[in-house]
Amino acid sequence: MFDISADARTALGIARFYSPIDTGNAKFNATNKFMTSKGFKINYSLADAYYIYFLEEGTKKTTQHLGYISNRTVPAIANFIKIKYVFRDRNRKKKYQGMALNGNLDRTTGVGLEQRKSRHEQSLNYDLEKQSLANQWEHNKDIENKTDDWERVDYID
Repeated sequence: MFDISADARTALGIARFYSPIDTGNAKFNATNKFMTSKGFKINYSLADAYYIYFLEEGTKKTTQHLGYISNRTVPAIANFIKIKYVFRDRNRKKKYQGMALNGNLDRTTGVGLEQRKSRHEQSLNYDLEKQSLANQWEHNKDIENKTDDWERVDYID
């Protein structure tokens, strides 16, 4: 049997590394990994941080984090897997593992944790589906990376 739990933890760390951070709610409460029968998945819970939708899709006020999941996180995780299993490049693999370690470190204490808890509670009471229907929000396909050529996007130099 092949154990990929370490790869799942690394992928979670990479996802958290690229997650925008204010209080850390989206990064630590809403971004998680789950083992599946076919491997693992990284999940972004809109119930725990409804505003992930706005970070990923952008708004009229800001596009600062536009596509942070689809255009940064997904290619970085795909690169990690390819570097580890196809290229077998230990040095680049270690760089991704270091990135993942930093992504999983939570340095927030005291007031920051209270702010995170408050933001989390606000998200639990937010009806995103109702708001999206009322405001006619929909996914902007123009932000998607249009290529499957993951090796061209390597964020580790």
